[in-house]
Amino acid sequence: MTTTVTDLAIDLKAVIDKKNEDDIVGITGLYEAKYRDKVIITYMTNYNISPSDSIKRAIKAGPSATLVMNAWTCSNELRARYLRNGLGTKNNKALLLDVALFCLEDDWVATVEAYTQVYSKNAKDDLYKDLNKKENWCALVRDWVLHDRTARSTIEADAEALYKALNGKKVQEVGQFLCKTTPDEWKRICRTFREVYHKEVDTFFTTEVFGKVDLEPFLIAHYTLLQPGYAAAYILNTCMSGKKGDSERAVRATSLMFDRALKCKFAYEKKYGNIANDFRKLFDARLAKALCTLWRVE
Repeated sequence: MTTTVTDLAIDLKAVIDKKNEDDIVGITGLYEAKYRDKVIITYMTNYNISPSDSIKRAIKAGPSATLVMNAWTCSNELRARYLRNGLGTKNNKALLLDVALFCLEDDWVATVEAYTQVYSKNAKDDLYKDLNKKENWCALVRDWVLHDRTARSTIEADAEALYKALNGKKVQEVGQFLCKTTPDEWKRICRTFREVYHKEVDTFFTTEVFGKVDLEPFLIAHYTLLQPGYAAAYILNTCMSGKKGDSERAVRATSLMFDRALKCKFAYEKKYGNIANDFRKLFDARLAKALCTLWRVE
């Protein structure tokens, strides 16, 4: 039985050397990012090449190859790279939402550190400079990355205030709730909200109720605080539209979330349908198989 990081690096090297994509995806899905990050360092020390570069040489290029290469890139550096790619004159909204809103404080701090190491720039400064527009999603992301959350211990009052803000279409006030509430208290507020008003919070995030507002960032933020698996399920469902789906976003979301949102498959099935069938329906066979393996669905 494998017990050390050195053993894991040896196992990974052996699997990559066989050039069997299914086996590479399989071993990838066994370990959380915090363990993969340790293996990456040992692998590079022992073999003078990164696991991602080894995988690039071993299997045919394509979305599934990108997926496992991402998984064997240091998780903080991967988020930093995505963040950098999402910024610029034409901000990639979906990318920035996936990276920034799925980060809680510890992840964000580590991402900022990696961003500085790789790009010699301050991630927060770059983000604030580029997200200077007045769109609601820009304001939400800017406030979210402050991670200014404290427990207030006013659950009933907060549930009532949230109801009034949602009912009154007070977008900025709802955003402040999302950005200043701890995950534990958000869960409790949502539970009280349901008990008192007999509705789920997310039922208010519709055009009919909330008005003509970009709802996606609010839903991702809400689900991330409530349960990361719900956020992953929602994001993956957005990848399933159109005739071909959004394979790029599916790869990105899976790279960032598959080991941290294990309830995704249950949340998806409850709300959207069979995730494995949707993968196979919209994506090429290699990618669909890799996605099914990493999300542990058949």
